[in-house]
Amino acid sequence: MAAFILPALTLYALFVVGPVLQAFAMSLYEWRGVSTQRTFVGLENYRQLAADPVFWLSLRHNLGMLLVAGGGVIALSLLLAHALSGSRGAARGLRAIYLFPQVISLVVVAILWYFALNPSIGFANSLVRAIGITPPENGWLGDTSTALPAVGLAFAWHAMGF
Repeated sequence: MAAFILPALTLYALFVVGPVLQAFAMSLYEWRGVSTQRTFVGLENYRQLAADPVFWLSLRHNLGMLLVAGGGVIALSLLLAHALSGSRGAARGLRAIYLFPQVISLVVVAILWYFALNPSIGFANSLVRAIGITPPENGWLGDTSTALPAVGLAFAWHAMGF
């Protein structure tokens, strides 16, 4: 059994554990990344990071994206998979639409959502106006109260088929 596990563990150590350890070792130095001159600073970089309010804000946003968008993707995906599990013609067509975002490039997804959320020509503005809501003045991605949910929606749309 060990003969079957050993190649996977070797690859994991080589391509996951090794780079993580190398990144940690590099984080103990003051280094620009392009010169050969490095100064060992120990855990000072981590002390500076812990004192930076922008780091904590970005960590909170990332954890929120992980929990809300990730959990939402799983819940919606399970519901849609159950709804589309039949063999009727409509279910087959809807499955193709459901998987479409997964088979296109992430760059194309970003461009599509850029145009959808564009403050001037985006269809998101027309959609919310149709239901009586005023779109954000600075656009969906330019307003601090709507930027993270808009990115989460784009992420969820792309990941749902997976």
